[in-house]
Amino acid sequence: MGTGHREHFPRGTRFRSLERSVILPLLAVFGACAIAITYAMTCSYEAQRHAHLESEARLAIASIEALQEANLTDAQLQSVVERLATESDVTLLVVAGGEPLRIRASSRKEWRDVVLTYTAVPAPGALALMALAGLVGGRRRRG
Repeated sequence: MGTGHREHFPRGTRFRSLERSVILPLLAVFGACAIAITYAMTCSYEAQRHAHLESEARLAIASIEALQEANLTDAQLQSVVERLATESDVTLLVVAGGEPLRIRASSRKEWRDVVLTYTAVPAPGALALMALAGLVGGRRRRG
């Protein structure tokens, strides 16, 4: 009796319908979950790495500020900067101070003892407002 019932379904049809309705959607969900978990782990790692680098940078800044207050000579300060610059995550290190403002120590040799000057440059929005005020003022004088 059991064999007569099987004759109505071609061989492998049950597995194919089970594959289409259950197994393939489950594989798609598991694949999407795996991708989401990998992305979340990558983001978490990058955030932790960024926080670690930031804390190391703050520590280096605090150390250099303390050394600057200790009235070290430029040569002594340069020696400390050169040691700090050997760290793998350090790309550039510059210590400026004095009057006039100059670079006292730097990880780039060509920047040492350069006097820093600055010029006030208005922001683009402020510049646009000044131009608009000039146009409106010029119109009132002519009119």
